[in-house]
Amino acid sequence: MTKLKMNKQINLTNLYQKAKLYLTQGKLEEAIVACNQALEIEPDFLPIYKTLGNIFHKMGEIDKAKEWYLKAINQQPELAEVYVNLGSLYAQEKKWQLAIKSYQEAISIKANVPGFYRNLGKIWQQIGKIELARDSQEKALSLEAEYPQASEYLKQGKNFLENEEIESAIAHFQQAIKFHPYLASAYQNLGNAVAKQGELTEAINYYQTAIKIKPDLWIAHHKLGKIFQEIGELDVAISSFQLSIEINPNFPWSYAQLADILQEKGELESAEKYYQKVIDIKCDVWGVHRKLVKIQQQTGNLDRVISSCKRAIEINPTLNWFAQRLEENLSKLEQNDLAINYYRSLLETEPNNIKWLHALGERLVKLQEWDEAIIIYRRAIELEADNHLFHRQLADTLQKKGLLEAAIVSYQTAIEIHPNFSLSYYNLGETLRKLTKWDEAIIAYCRAIELEANNHLFHRKLADALQQKGLLDEAVASYQKAIEINPKFSWSYYNLGETLRKLTKWDEAIIAYRRAI
Repeated sequence: MTKLKMNKQINLTNLYQKAKLYLTQGKLEEAIVACNQALEIEPDFLPIYKTLGNIFHKMGEIDKAKEWYLKAINQQPELAEVYVNLGSLYAQEKKWQLAIKSYQEAISIKANVPGFYRNLGKIWQQIGKIELARDSQEKALSLEAEYPQASEYLKQGKNFLENEEIESAIAHFQQAIKFHPYLASAYQNLGNAVAKQGELTEAINYYQTAIKIKPDLWIAHHKLGKIFQEIGELDVAISSFQLSIEINPNFPWSYAQLADILQEKGELESAEKYYQKVIDIKCDVWGVHRKLVKIQQQTGNLDRVISSCKRAIEINPTLNWFAQRLEENLSKLEQNDLAINYYRSLLETEPNNIKWLHALGERLVKLQEWDEAIIIYRRAIELEADNHLFHRQLADTLQKKGLLEAAIVSYQTAIEIHPNFSLSYYNLGETLRKLTKWDEAIIAYCRAIELEANNHLFHRKLADALQQKGLLDEAVASYQKAIEINPKFSWSYYNLGETLRKLTKWDEAIIAYRRAI
């Protein structure tokens, strides 16, 4: 069979399954649309004739129903179920002989269906043939007596299948069907068994038979979808999973399989929607959470990535992968106020998460929310009292808030914890300078220079303090050192010129001013 013919057959089968499902659900107009679509592809598609007959039968349009049933029989005379349906229509019209003939035709084709005899018995009773009615009812009862045997074989077959005894399972399912030819679950389990053997075409046939008997058997639609997905018939797989979902919207794995296919096809927005549905039904499927986040990252939607990571962490705070993705994407947010709201909500879930406290503090500082930033850094220090960075960030914030004495204490604590970090001394010096504590500021700047001698800013700030203290010659030396390190910074020349002017060293001052220009 060519690829084109195979696709045509698959599409026909899929439309037929849809029509049968809609008929079962009472969606008769939708069922007719599916039938008409199938007939456009294949005008002589026999199963649709029968289905259209059933639809019009249910709608009470007897003549149209008979027309389609007769078209089906003319094309395929051995359709027992169609004869039964015709018999039912004739019985409605009180055309007893035609009804009897129809039921007898059905029985001649399939002699082991109890319902056929029961319906025939009702007709015999209507026309006063009591003995024939009794015979028909007894035959129905004797056949139904075999149904428990079918159930027992089905049960045993399932046990064999669970134990991977495939051949024994197949034999028992076949016996179940022998006793009960319309046992849909037996066909479905046969499909499961042969699929395990790799007989995918045979499995498809069994699943389709199960669906034909019981159109709302959602698990058969799901299993069909998985096989079509495996053999690369993705469009048909999509349709099968959609039917499974329509029948049973609370089974998460049909959504998951459907989302996987849509992602493979590049339909990321639809895939995202179905992954989200899986999580709504079953929140602890971490693989699906990851796929959802990856799609959202791929489409560049930071807000949804952050929300999805946050949701996963709320369910299970130990999931490091989501914490890492959350941190990465929060750092990409340009809107500090939006990021702050996310961090606040995260800290409601994990109030002692040091990373979130640190990140929130930094964002608050950017927005100059000094009071809350101070609270956050103090909370961080309560959790990690020996972290010099938190003491320094607290000190920076206190300084910007104008709480200079408190800032000094925090810088000193940071230095006590980590005495070799030059910026702590520099910032301490800056705070002391604001308090005009020149001697202490000079000591702090000198210590920063000892640790980082090539930082021109440290030398320039030391020079400024020395000048304020009146130590002009020492200030000149520090400005000159700053210029030596960074000869392109104009303010160093200007401040050097100012200091030389105070020393009445006019020629040198002029040179410095000119360099500043």
